[in-house]
Amino acid sequence: MVLAWDYVNDGSDPLSPHKPEPMRYVDDNELRERTGVVTRKLNADNYEEELNKICQKRGYSGSDVLEMHPDSEQDYNEKCEKYFTEHLHPDEEIRLWVDGKGYFDVRDASDNWIRMQVEKGDLLILPPGIYHRFSPKAFGQTAFKRIFTAEPVWVGFPRPADSHPARLEWLNMASQKFQGIQVV
Repeated sequence: MVLAWDYVNDGSDPLSPHKPEPMRYVDDNELRERTGVVTRKLNADNYEEELNKICQKRGYSGSDVLEMHPDSEQDYNEKCEKYFTEHLHPDEEIRLWVDGKGYFDVRDASDNWIRMQVEKGDLLILPPGIYHRFSPKAFGQTAFKRIFTAEPVWVGFPRPADSHPARLEWLNMASQKFQGIQVV
């Protein structure tokens, strides 16, 4: 299970945990009902067979691996800033963490953040049109496999993108609590 909680915006550093008091985790079912995000834990040291089944079932064919490490990349800070800018994608996308950790935030239908602490073995399936952001900065380095329906192309639309067709479809699915979302 991916660790997730409602993000408490207290005005402090956005890369601190922002956990509620008392602590209450958002479970996988609630996360899916509020955001359409599907999660799964895979064996990150031996994931290929299981991941291939998921990709075949969902019609995915392209992938790449994004590595972010503060000591080995000149553009680490630029990448962190780029991916922490709130944005959406027009297509469903899968992310599988193969190393390190990070904070992955998604907006729910009430426009509130849900923060997930992702780590090695965590798989996220993001519906098209969901606003989200990511940063490994609180933990240092990370590496994750990005899986696409076609060739690996990262197309992000920064907020506001409320009139984007994918966003309108996401809002429609949210009004139905994401019933019919395909679970892995």
